[in-house]
Amino acid sequence: MQTRQDNLKNFTNWLDWRPNRITSDVSTVIINHICDELGFTNRDFQVKGKEIRFAEQSTLAFFRINLDKHV
Repeated sequence: MQTRQDNLKNFTNWLDWRPNRITSDVSTVIINHICDELGFTNRDFQVKGKEIRFAEQSTLAFFRINLDKHV
């Protein structure tokens, strides 16, 4: 179960990661599957609605390459 501090950290990350974002109509299940295959954790990415945000530009780049393979 997430604590209040965990929720605050996730929210802060969401705001900080804004420059490293994309939108996608791909389902959240597929997005999570791709990120899991790449070894990403919740410290590397977050998904809310159609928007995906990444901690680093390199993580976003790896995701984009692999998204093309799954769509």
